[in-house]
Amino acid sequence: MKKFIAITFEGKEFMYRPRTAHAVPVSRSSIICEMLNRSRYMLKDGEKWKVYNCGGGEVYAEHQRFCFRSGKLCRIADN
Repeated sequence: MKKFIAITFEGKEFMYRPRTAHAVPVSRSSIICEMLNRSRYMLKDGEKWKVYNCGGGEVYAEHQRFCFRSGKLCRIADN
């Protein structure tokens, strides 16, 4: 099953911002989400990154490459 991450709102995890949806590898999805939350990347108050399953439907997600060094986000590159 494919996964993607997106910014969601505290207490309303069923909703997410489609413009922030990024396809991620299944094996690294939770690690990427944890690092983005820890660095507060693109987050406002009351928001967080969350992993979602692509339940067989089509998900429109931007393809970007996340680069981490020593547990810190160092850059995001467009594919």
